[in-house]
Amino acid sequence: MILTITPNPSVDISYKIDHLLIDDVNRCSNVRKTAGGKGLNVSRVLKQLGANVEATGFIGGVLGDFIIGELDALGIENSFIHTDSNTRNCIAILHDGNNQTEILEQSEAIDSKYETIFERDIVNIMGDKTIITCSGSLPVGISENFYTDIINISKTMNKKIIVDTSGKQLEKVLLNDVKPFAIKPNTDEVRDLLIKNDTGFNKNTKIDVNNISSILRNKLFDGIELILVSAGGNGGYFKYKEDVFKIDIPKVEAVNPVGSGDSTVAGLAYGLSKASSVEESVKVAMTCGILNAMQEKTGYIDTNGFDKIYSKVCVKKL
Repeated sequence: MILTITPNPSVDISYKIDHLLIDDVNRCSNVRKTAGGKGLNVSRVLKQLGANVEATGFIGGVLGDFIIGELDALGIENSFIHTDSNTRNCIAILHDGNNQTEILEQSEAIDSKYETIFERDIVNIMGDKTIITCSGSLPVGISENFYTDIINISKTMNKKIIVDTSGKQLEKVLLNDVKPFAIKPNTDEVRDLLIKNDTGFNKNTKIDVNNISSILRNKLFDGIELILVSAGGNGGYFKYKEDVFKIDIPKVEAVNPVGSGDSTVAGLAYGLSKASSVEESVKVAMTCGILNAMQEKTGYIDTNGFDKIYSKVCVKKL
């Protein structure tokens, strides 16, 4: 069974309109509301793949109740810590062709006592899980060491943990003595890390096949068995132990790439849970990311197209 951890979930509201009017009234009849947050996208895709999955994190208020209702309707087991802070909304306005304008609410502050409760309960929640995923940002009030604490706990229980976060949280994970099994940054996030750690990179440095091997062998990534770097429509790269690989993917018509990174994490967790080889698991991961980009819904894949896409994902050792 797979456990997904979403510390900062949201109700994702999508408004689709022809043209966004500034400083005026915009009326919309095409509205979609879903249980959101990166880890819940992971949960949905895992469910679509047929995996046994449980979701956890922090929720509160009527929006938290909405999320639980959505997960229950999908048959996704959940064990969220209920707080006295309201879960947030995140709004996406799709307009003027392929433009997307987002308004992401900051979470309400969560009392630190709920973090203590979570870290107490997570040992039992992890009990029968083989793979753990941690995704997204942290809500206000939760310590910056939240992910490293979870990694430390998971390691004592011999769990494989995949972390998909960015910024300060990702840096904390990399600098922690205990490492996750896998991380999944994109090329921009890798570049930001290298710039911040004074490796001679700048915002114009291109990450490509010519330098990816030396980048992933940087001491910053020491101790992490699997590093999967997504590069959008250009595929990606991964390093497993000491070997570095390039991933080529087929060209498809992308309808909505939002959530493709989360779908990639879901595919990776699913492959690893099936005891597939790392190379096969990465191919499953990339296939799921592509399938998500081909759908209008976020965190959704049409598994009927899985085999066709999977057969066109190529992994080559560098």
